[in-house]
Amino acid sequence: TTSIYGADGANGVIIVTTKQGKGDGSLNISASIKYGSSSVDRSTLMKYCNAEQWLSLAREGWVNAGFDLAYFPYQDNPMNSYSTTDTDWYDVYLGRGSNSEISLRIDSGTEKASHYLSVSCFKEKSTTIGNNQRRFLVRDRASFKIGKKLTLDTNISSSYNLNNIVSISRSNF
Repeated sequence: TTSIYGADGANGVIIVTTKQGKGDGSLNISASIKYGSSSVDRSTLMKYCNAEQWLSLAREGWVNAGFDLAYFPYQDNPMNSYSTTDTDWYDVYLGRGSNSEISLRIDSGTEKASHYLSVSCFKEKSTTIGNNQRRFLVRDRASFKIGKKLTLDTNISSSYNLNNIVSISRSNF
């Protein structure tokens, strides 16, 4: 059959294997810690009008639509000053992001049995304020040689994800 070789049987074979314990009688323990930070390149963000520019464009649009400027809905008053209230929404929604990952791996084995255990914790704080993620992952693989031609393999993988996602627009910055 050509199903594992591709549609024409010419693409080769890809075999995916997972890590496993070594059968040399040794115990290997390794740990790693990774940390990174991120920030938004403000020079690539869209440019917006400030309050005074927006009010000027709104007035121009009101007049161009044929309405009397006396009835323009956005008037400065003591309760709201449209022309001087500037908010940098990028500062409100964007900040510095960070991520970290801590992992521990243990493998051991003999000629007849091998074992591999991996535990990791990933934590990310996005550049979009309020977005964060945590992931806990455990992988366990054991292999037992029962006879000359029979081997029993167990492969268990489990993950737990916690995600908080705040969508501030349809597109990404």
